[in-house]
Amino acid sequence: MVDGIDMRDAEDGPRADAAPEIHAAAVTWPRGFTMKASGLHWQGPAEDAPVLWLTSPFAVEGETRTGAGMEWGFLLSWQDSDKRPHTFAVPRRLLLGEAREFEGELLSRGMRIASSPPLRQRFRDALMNLRTTQRITSVSRMGWHHSAGGAVYIAGDGASFGPSAERIVLQGASPDAAAAVAPSGTLAEWQEHVAAMAVGNDLAALFLAAAFAGPILDIAGEPSGGLHAFGASQKGKTTILRLAASVWGKPEAGAALRTWRSTSNGIEGVAAACNDALLSLDELGQCDAREAGEIAYLFANGAGKSRAARDGSARAARSWRLMLLSTGEMDLAAKLAEGGKRAMAGQLVRLLNIPLPEAGPMGQALHGRETSGALLIAANEAARRFHGTAAPAFLERLAAMRAEDAAGLAAIINAARDAWVASNLPADAEGQVSAAARRFGIIAAAGELAASFGILPWPAGEASRAAAAGFRLWVRHRGGAGAHEDAEAVDHVRRFLVAHGTARFAPLLREGEPVRLIEGGDRILGGRVGWRWVPADGQAQTGRQQEYLAETSVFRAEICAGRDHRTVLAALRRAGFLRHDDGRLDTKAAAITGVGRPRVYAIQGAIIGGLEGEA
Repeated sequence: MVDGIDMRDAEDGPRADAAPEIHAAAVTWPRGFTMKASGLHWQGPAEDAPVLWLTSPFAVEGETRTGAGMEWGFLLSWQDSDKRPHTFAVPRRLLLGEAREFEGELLSRGMRIASSPPLRQRFRDALMNLRTTQRITSVSRMGWHHSAGGAVYIAGDGASFGPSAERIVLQGASPDAAAAVAPSGTLAEWQEHVAAMAVGNDLAALFLAAAFAGPILDIAGEPSGGLHAFGASQKGKTTILRLAASVWGKPEAGAALRTWRSTSNGIEGVAAACNDALLSLDELGQCDAREAGEIAYLFANGAGKSRAARDGSARAARSWRLMLLSTGEMDLAAKLAEGGKRAMAGQLVRLLNIPLPEAGPMGQALHGRETSGALLIAANEAARRFHGTAAPAFLERLAAMRAEDAAGLAAIINAARDAWVASNLPADAEGQVSAAARRFGIIAAAGELAASFGILPWPAGEASRAAAAGFRLWVRHRGGAGAHEDAEAVDHVRRFLVAHGTARFAPLLREGEPVRLIEGGDRILGGRVGWRWVPADGQAQTGRQQEYLAETSVFRAEICAGRDHRTVLAALRRAGFLRHDDGRLDTKAAAITGVGRPRVYAIQGAIIGGLEGEA
């Protein structure tokens, strides 16, 4: 025992006097410390002091700090026992005290450290007092970072895209993060077996195009935002989310794909970990209804909560900019309603609800398969095998273009977005619809850019077409392109009809010549609200689809449920869901045997289209 140090530590690894020294010209170790082939060693000042082993060998690649001159530390690199390389940016503050967090990070990455507490302290002393002339910029999140040398994109595994006057490293990049984005297969295999299957399938193509939108938000000056695809289970929602996640990495939970439930804890960290990239969240229904709205708002808002530092000063809040893709069996408004909350306009424009089409997200083009189910199985398997190659290829081209002509690249992206909006936004659209159209427009621009780079193997215009189809689905589900209050009123009526359209609306049947309308024999539960018009084959009036004929007094009392009925009717009329007489909002029904010709509100059955999967 020498100065409280167990002498057995002197024998860890090869003998110090037999190992050649490792010389690093840019690093000056404090007196008594020497880096040899067997690792870092320390010898006390006494002439006969033993040379003690502290750690396995590593290199100090430079001194790190943020662009603002904070978080000073070091970048260490080494190989584990399997010869796998590791790097870790160490802030000096982690060396204070017992430094268990710091040592734990090194040990988890395969570095060997002396077990004796005094020797572990010597190791920390060496790092705290060494000197190096090499400077490295450290960043705390992935995404774009701006310096005198231009914009550089740092990926989640620490990979750098774009030229920089100084090396940039991601502080805290973990092996798990690297594994999540590790490529599998080649880009050509991903293109053939994954991306090609989205062509002709609107929502699949929309989600794949959106996967490339995160890195261009900063260039275009666009905020965070997201899309939420919803509908009945087993329809393929998770499959298209996996296709999108495969752009960035392994499309499985815990890797490039996350669930709403797992994200409710540490949501700010999750968002920052997807900065300037894609966040994929599955299964909205599993999330606590009280948290869903806050999570959606926080992700799309782009900033976390401000917190106080220990000295009482304001600590810098986390911020991010990302594209969020989400799926679930219900939309965000329905989820919030579970917790007794009403969705606000700001929440619904940040996460745009898109109902699944009747054919499902991959039922329009089967690509040689007999059924959409077979295509979904093939797509899932392909994404599992081939992933993580498209995003690096896209970032390499994007960063090079930005370095060469940043203004020109921004002009190209913004022009593509604006052209799409001009072609698809209704002339009478209100502000929230315009904001949503910009979201779809930037997704279209991202997809077309990826196709022009040769990364998405799609014909020109495919991403724009998919974005237009998604926008139409969103507008229809919303209840039109008018104000949010109109959309909310239409949605309220829609949900009543989905819940009670069969049970409380008596069917009208034709009988005899001349035709008479009689009530069908279906049992009415909970009191009749009105009638539903079901045209017989060959006898339907031209252009007439199913209608719900609501008795005026019941409509006002039950369907409106506290809302001003005139406001609701006006919203239905503006959305095209109300048939009415000239100068009125109601109409006179055809003669019904035993009832007469009551005045009713004739609601078009097309209003239900967006929620059929929930009935």
